Amino acid sequence: MLVKTILVIDDEEIVREAVQDILDTIGVQVLEAANGRTGIEVYRQNHDRIDAILLDMKMPGLSGAETLRQLREVDAAVPVILSSGYAEEETRRNIDDHKATTFLPKPYNFETLIEKVQQALGE
Repeated sequence: MLVKTILVIDDEEIVREAVQDILDTIGVQVLEAANGRTGIEVYRQNHDRIDAILLDMKMPGLSGAETLRQLREVDAAVPVILSSGYAEEETRRNIDDHKATTFLPKPYNFETLIEKVQQALGE
């Protein structure tokens, strides 16, 4: 069985750690980035082994929408799970024409996170 890898881009360390702990339980490897610029760089360096991205839409510095746009320039087909405490409709309005795989409202629980990740990975 191939190990799946998710890139988690979120400015909150506690969120990144919790996601890693949860995804460890289902055998998904996690790469982390604390902001959009770092996330784009991590993706550029590792895009051949990253199967999906969990992207926080509200971060200081580079916005989630701009981060998504630049990630799509590297690979337009990579599954992306957008995460936000804002309404899904508002989040989708802010991402222009770039399609994301799914939306994960914050706060989310263990089961919802796993369901959305498995959906993004095609499992």
